[in-house]
Amino acid sequence: MPMDAERLAVMPIFDSLDLRQRQSLALAMNEKSYLPGEAVFSQGDKAWSCYVVIEGQVEVRGRAGEEAERALAMLHEGELFGEVALLDGGRRSASCVAGPEGAALAELGRPEFDMIFNAGNQFAYRLMDLVAAQLVRRLRHASAQLAEAAVKEGWEGRDDEEG
Repeated sequence: MPMDAERLAVMPIFDSLDLRQRQSLALAMNEKSYLPGEAVFSQGDKAWSCYVVIEGQVEVRGRAGEEAERALAMLHEGELFGEVALLDGGRRSASCVAGPEGAALAELGRPEFDMIFNAGNQFAYRLMDLVAAQLVRRLRHASAQLAEAAVKEGWEGRDDEEG
C-alpha cells in the first residue's frame, strides 16, 4: 500500500525534509505490515530495499558461522534499517523479524531510490545525506562495541595470566 507523507512527517529521521520532499519520498515507498515474529528478511538474502519502522518493533538477529542465531538489537518506531541495500545491493548481513506486537514498515526499494537519485534534484542529495548519516551512526556504534570488547578481552586475558 502506498505510504502517506503525513506519517513520514512525525519520524525524526525525515523531519529535515520539507512537505514536497516528504511527498516525493512517500510516493516512492510502500507500507507493509508484519505479524509478530514474521521475517522481514533473512541473513544472506539479496538486499533490494531499506525500511523505516512506522509502528511496532523489529528485532535484528544474526549468526556467525555455525553459531546459533542470536538477538543483536531491537529497532523502534522511526528507525531506518537495511539502508546498505540502497548503495550496494549486496547480501543482508543480519535477519530482521517483526517484534512481539508485529510491525508496520515503510519500504523504499533500490530502483525507487535510484530513480529519485538519478533525477538529480536537491531532494536526492538530502536523501543520500540521511542514508550516509545513518551509516556513520551505525559504524561509530560498531566501533565502540569492538573497542569495548577488545578492552574487556584484554582485561580478562590479563587476569588469567596473573591468576
